[in-house]
Amino acid sequence: MMGIGLLLSSCSVPVLRQPGRDGGEEPDAGRDAGLADAQLDTSADVPEDAVSDVPEDIEMDSAVDNDDDGSPSGEDCDDTDPNSFPGASEDCNGHDNDCDGTVDEGSTCMGCERAEFESRSFLFCSGRAAWGNAQTNCEGFGYTLASIRNPREDSWASNRARGILNEPWWVGLRQPAGATEPSAGWVWTDDSPLTYTNWSPGQPDGFGSASGEQEDCGHLNRNTAVPDGLWNDNACRAPFAFVCAIP
Repeated sequence: MMGIGLLLSSCSVPVLRQPGRDGGEEPDAGRDAGLADAQLDTSADVPEDAVSDVPEDIEMDSAVDNDDDGSPSGEDCDDTDPNSFPGASEDCNGHDNDCDGTVDEGSTCMGCERAEFESRSFLFCSGRAAWGNAQTNCEGFGYTLASIRNPREDSWASNRARGILNEPWWVGLRQPAGATEPSAGWVWTDDSPLTYTNWSPGQPDGFGSASGEQEDCGHLNRNTAVPDGLWNDNACRAPFAFVCAIP
């Protein structure tokens, strides 16, 4: 028995291995899979310096405040104007300063009455001024002397003006110097196309003012005795009430 045990222990059983590509041993698939798992282990701690923080000077769009008025762009109705934000005081400037969707409400426009028609904002200013001064006053409010663009607007503006003051009212109708008299070249100050007119019969005639001056500016309400709403030309230095509008 003793001899048989020694004989068995001294014999070795050969292990067959497939040669690798380089003639060596084939890699152990199980061992390599374990190494791959270790390399893909996502439970490892990420170094703090590898975390990319959002820079302090880069904020979400809703928090951007381009005009530095304290109201982010997501809430500000005009993020380019520091005087326009929710809760701001409404000024007479042709802008919706308090972001409530209405322009110049409750503001004092030097005695001018504000009204809206078909989404346009108008000012009816009863303080009399020459045409050029009236235009300057309108521009100071952020408006311009009004253009009248269709019969509906014409009827509304004429009736509104006459209800305030039954006198002629300047609008933004002007005949440039050098235009052929009496009816050629009339334009609106806001560059709107002159596609609608409502001249009184025989007007514009280019002449006839009490001062004998050329009549190069247009107004509403020619006939105050008979409220027909028709237009007339007159000397530009005549002092009339005036209608402003946002272009």
